[in-house]
Amino acid sequence: MTPAGRRRGISSQILCIRYNQDTIKPVLSVQKEFNLGSGIIRGSSASDRLSLDRFIDCKGKELFGADLRTGTISVWEHQIRYLLNKQSSNDKIISIITNGNLTQNSYFVAWFKQDGLLIRLKDEPIATQTYDCVVIDKDNKASIEQVRFQNQDIQSETGWQAIYANTNKLLSPAVQFLFSGQRVVKNGQAISHQELATQIISGCYADLRHVFRFAAVPITSYWLDLGLEQFYSNRKINVDTVMKALRYEPISVRWRNYCDDVYIVKKALADKGYQESNNGVSGTYYLTTNSVNIVFLEAIYCHNILGIDKQGNLCSMYITGWSNNVGTTLAGLSQLAANVFQDAILLNNGGDVFYLTNYDQKEQIIPYSKLSEPRWTIVESCEQRYYIRSVLLMTCDRSLNEQDIQVLKPNFDLNIV
Repeated sequence: MTPAGRRRGISSQILCIRYNQDTIKPVLSVQKEFNLGSGIIRGSSASDRLSLDRFIDCKGKELFGADLRTGTISVWEHQIRYLLNKQSSNDKIISIITNGNLTQNSYFVAWFKQDGLLIRLKDEPIATQTYDCVVIDKDNKASIEQVRFQNQDIQSETGWQAIYANTNKLLSPAVQFLFSGQRVVKNGQAISHQELATQIISGCYADLRHVFRFAAVPITSYWLDLGLEQFYSNRKINVDTVMKALRYEPISVRWRNYCDDVYIVKKALADKGYQESNNGVSGTYYLTTNSVNIVFLEAIYCHNILGIDKQGNLCSMYITGWSNNVGTTLAGLSQLAANVFQDAILLNNGGDVFYLTNYDQKEQIIPYSKLSEPRWTIVESCEQRYYIRSVLLMTCDRSLNEQDIQVLKPNFDLNIV
């Protein structure tokens, strides 16, 4: 937890939800109109300062800030779209798992068997990339697989084939759909520091604020992340800078590009847990007249992951908190998840992390009016953000019993950061 997190009195919790795959049917809802879009464009700099993240809409218009989510529908609209197309009149939505990176960030893709539709960004390196995916078959059974895709026309939306990366064979005919995420547990083990570093430098983490802890310097009505511009080059990750930060080497940042008051910079750094020192260890900074040398800490975030637990069940896990202030690091998340999962992928960080459940089985959907009730909103968005481009709807066509969805509170604590 950062000092700013302590001041706000926010704590973090761990929650796991286990699903009976004989009863619960996962349905992936995604705004297909955003397929082959730009996603969030990062690393565009001007006057030595990183500009705000931006998005280019279908008309070529650039959107910034809160407008990045223009056209994004609410979780209630996702439910309505499902109900209009559901196959059984008895189907109802039991819970909602978010999948907010899809159509927003690179490395997040989804594939549907029916027409070979592949959801991805326009610039996704689909021909060369291998993806860690949750794979769902016709019996609603889930597995984690490494998958790649092929198509004679790599610009096409449909007609894609999904292939097991380890055997180079087509996926089983039983597979209905899949979606990708960043691997956090493999064969029951947390990923190593080297494996995480490889993921980061290969572009699996487009938003490096989920990796490194950047101080937020207030600039009029918004703020800038101190030093973030140096972690990108020509809209791509700057591998040299990222590798230096991963080795806990100091990164020199010109603080006067952000403001003229050094005390504002000091407060922003202190709020993220940095200490002024010239000893060059992680979490320290050293100021000069115009620049600051920072040995970056790992980012602390809330997260949600999905995978197969050690008993073979589909399971989701939530680390609650507050973006870049309360929660756990990526390395800590992997270590925590390895207590529960055999294999798992990371789906969301920050404000996209929330979990809604249908407390009243007479309801077909989870109504907006129940958002403020803890029995329905098991994990609330730390940014009260319930507009999202993709969700996994957990559905069922009969009454549930206690074994169908189990909410578990693991007995290990959240001291791993």
